[in-house]
This record gives sequence, structure tokens and C-alpha cells, in this order.
Amino acid sequence: MGVFFCKTPIHWTNVQKTSEVSSSKRECHSMESENSRFFRFCVAIKKENYPDYMPSNIFSDSAKQIFRQPGHTIYLLPTVVICNLLPCELEFYVKGLPINGTLKSGKEAALHTADTSQNIEL
Repeated sequence: MGVFFCKTPIHWTNVQKTSEVSSSKRECHSMESENSRFFRFCVAIKKENYPDYMPSNIFSDSAKQIFRQPGHTIYLLPTVVICNLLPCELEFYVKGLPINGTLKSGKEAALHTADTSQNIEL
């Protein structure tokens, strides 16, 4: 499935403190014209211990403009994951949505089109 850019950008510069984590949900429109499906995913941004952030007020006027260096890990995660822990094959579907599939034992499936703001019934 092809998707367009998301309307809301990912702002990694908002996460400034070491080990701080910020997470949010995003959705992008599908390029498929016959149905208005979305590609949904979670974004988690973690500030690593590199580089240290130094406030600009410790520098002289000539060096006031400082660009924050990236020291972040950005995770793109599915909104829903189904994992088959049964010793047999699992057939599943999401009630009211065109989401279905078959999972072998020990396998998992990411459901990027599931809307987590609504109730999901498997």
C-alpha cells in the first residue's frame, strides 16, 4: 500500500532531556483511490546521552545562534500487533473492517490500518 506524507511532522527537537521519551500516533492517507484507508503508526522519540545540550546563554553574542545536534532515536511502531502464541494456526478478522489474515504458530502481524481511537473486536 502506498501512502502520502502525514499532515503532522515528527519534531525530534522537542525532546531535549537525556532519556526523555515522547510518543504520539500518526496517520497517513492511502494512495488507493477506491477506499479512503489510512496507514497508522506510533512514533516514539528518545533523547540519547549524546550530544549534551548546552544553552545558548553561556556563549558570547557572536556565537548566540546554536543549532541543536541530533542525538535521538526515533521509533516507528505499528498501532496494533497480533501475536499467535497458540500451538496451531490462527485465522483472524477485525469486526466491521476489511482486516483479516492467517497466522502460523509463533508468528505476528502488524495491523497498520486498525484505528485505535475506536473499539477493536477480533
